[in-house]
Amino acid sequence: MQKRPIILFLLAILIVCFCFTSNEKPPILEGVFEDEVDCQISGIAYQMVKKEKSTAIYVKEVKILTLEGKSVQEKNYFCNKIIIYCIDTNLIEIGSKVLVKGTLQKFQNGSNLGQFDEKSYYKNKGISYKMLGEKAEVIENTCMPLENLLFQYKNHIKQVYTSIFSEKDLGVIKAMILGDKSSLDLNIKELYQNNGISHILAISGLHISLIGMGVFSCLRRLRCPQIPSCLITIFMCILYGIFTDFSVSTKRAVIMLVIMLIGKIIGRSYDLLSALCVSGIIILLQEPGMLYDIGFLLSFGAVLGVSGVYPLLKKFGAFLLLKRTNVLGQKEKHLKEKMLICLEKFKQSILVSLSIWIITLPIMLYSFYEISFYSILVNLALLPMLSVLVFLGIISGILGCFWLELGVFLAGGAHYILLCYEQVCQWFGDFPYSILIIGKPQWWQILLYYIGLFLFCILYSLYEQRRYALFLLLLLPIFYKGSPNGLEITFLDVGQGDGIVIETANGTTFLIDGGSSNVKNVGKYRLEPYLKAKGISELDFAIVTHADKDHISGLEELIEESDKIGSIGINNLVLPKTNLKDEAFLSLLNCAKKKKIKIMYVSQGAAIREEELLITCLHPDPEYIAQSRNAYSTVLEFSYGSFKMLLTGDLEEDGEDRLLSDNLLNKYNVLKVAHHGSKYSTSEKFLKQIQPDISILSCGKKNRYGHPHKELLNRLKENKTKYLQTKESGAITIYCNETSYI
Repeated sequence: MQKRPIILFLLAILIVCFCFTSNEKPPILEGVFEDEVDCQISGIAYQMVKKEKSTAIYVKEVKILTLEGKSVQEKNYFCNKIIIYCIDTNLIEIGSKVLVKGTLQKFQNGSNLGQFDEKSYYKNKGISYKMLGEKAEVIENTCMPLENLLFQYKNHIKQVYTSIFSEKDLGVIKAMILGDKSSLDLNIKELYQNNGISHILAISGLHISLIGMGVFSCLRRLRCPQIPSCLITIFMCILYGIFTDFSVSTKRAVIMLVIMLIGKIIGRSYDLLSALCVSGIIILLQEPGMLYDIGFLLSFGAVLGVSGVYPLLKKFGAFLLLKRTNVLGQKEKHLKEKMLICLEKFKQSILVSLSIWIITLPIMLYSFYEISFYSILVNLALLPMLSVLVFLGIISGILGCFWLELGVFLAGGAHYILLCYEQVCQWFGDFPYSILIIGKPQWWQILLYYIGLFLFCILYSLYEQRRYALFLLLLLPIFYKGSPNGLEITFLDVGQGDGIVIETANGTTFLIDGGSSNVKNVGKYRLEPYLKAKGISELDFAIVTHADKDHISGLEELIEESDKIGSIGINNLVLPKTNLKDEAFLSLLNCAKKKKIKIMYVSQGAAIREEELLITCLHPDPEYIAQSRNAYSTVLEFSYGSFKMLLTGDLEEDGEDRLLSDNLLNKYNVLKVAHHGSKYSTSEKFLKQIQPDISILSCGKKNRYGHPHKELLNRLKENKTKYLQTKESGAITIYCNETSYI
């Protein structure tokens, strides 16, 4: 194959896919309902995945039959694909046309920087909505025998794995062999991700090559002719792809293996880069949205690193390891040939890992905001055992179907390999700087990085001069993320709760509150991703206004995880000085002490100063006797040049009256409205005194309290203050310098 025409064709396909996905119109149904609606749909089940408590049915050619009890057939509401989560699916087979009643839901956008964007993720896969189904019925039985047979056998293999593996090992083996991550232990998942080996949990080229070339070699040793051997191998790999639900990395690997085997049949040589381009074209023609899928980018990036960057690094004599190997070969004549071969393989392994790391670095940073500093070494230590682990996983499942005791015996070997993986990861995790939080790069940083890498590849290919290594050394500083030019204030969307992140020009970071009453694990899924995306690895001050759950639940998570690898560190916990130290207050305090976080108490008059920034506590005063948590809410005044902001926590009317009577209030540019917009806070006289230009309301969609109340919104309008709500706008960020703000 000629490389240039194929590469140019791939670029053309990429441009077409970009234009197609950029101008793609949303489904007609998008504007018919807000977040969810009860309806009845019909469609063809093309894939089924059993979960612990339900089964996910992937349905295509979907037609909406009823909407909130009314027939809508005349309006022709259609959508491409949806996922239905249903418990009763015993009679459903792949290929059947099904009728399902339930609640159709929209996928959620990521409302904060760094937050998982569910809508974009499924849009890339061509899936429009999800549905919580009551019951699925078959209305037309046109099942696919092969797919159903594989689905049933997959469930049987899962049962075998459940019998022969421990709970922790089970999740890893199911992910590696079956592509099912539903049982994966979260601690193991994080451990692998922190050490840069999470790729072993996906069906990849290693699995396909191990199965494909294993089958091919066995057939050839049995003296099966080459053409039948190739065709049988292709059939087996396609079966395995269907068996594991054909993830994008599996699809890429299968297509490339098929190209290689077809090349053997027709007597043509195999070119890795050409095969990669062809597989990319095929996948993108089927699903253009894959162009933005992280799995697609990492899978193709890894192979591109091996095929494009590795050959250059292999010739690159300036690398110390390569140079050292050559010196060793010249001076130590007594070394045996086998040792030299081992050194050469070790050198190649390092260069291959480095090549993949170089290509995929921007993708990893854009998706996870951090890098594992020792990932190359961890991969070198653990990848040689991966083939054995995959083999044991496959063979134990197959043989366990016939002889359970033999399956248990083979599972024991896999267990010790996984135990070794865990120990090595924990060992490297204890090294200093094992995880570097860099932040989410901007598009221009990624573009500049790849331009620099392209220049290195071109220049070294043409001239092979070692000084072009400078291009590689200059690429890393591109992702450096500095502090803001002034003061950056972000009111995060945490649902029904508060979470405010502030960063100064000197890099000092503050978190004021951090909790939610309706978002589970808000620290893990909203606070931490935002902080990492901003490149913040530690908080200088975590300030708590009061101990209600919707203000501290996420902060408690951050404190609990603060001493773990890759977590956000906390230097100081600032608490209000109050008489009301109830169970929630003491629990937070004790957790911080256990993690050896410095505790500070503030009351009226306490202040934190950093150059032009002055943070002053206005409430509670030292003598104040609080009757409730809201009553002692810490009120903070931020002054930065001419800019002033007031944060009021959940302050009630009694506290507002005390501030007014003590004459402590000024006029403010920004007000964080108390108690998420309760009608009993932010009174008329309070607003008239502070006269805010902008008022921020932090509250959740359809919260059970009805926040913000109409009475409060009317007061804001009457006082001519512009207001923004996190439930509508998502995260709200204000940038300010000493003279202005936006």
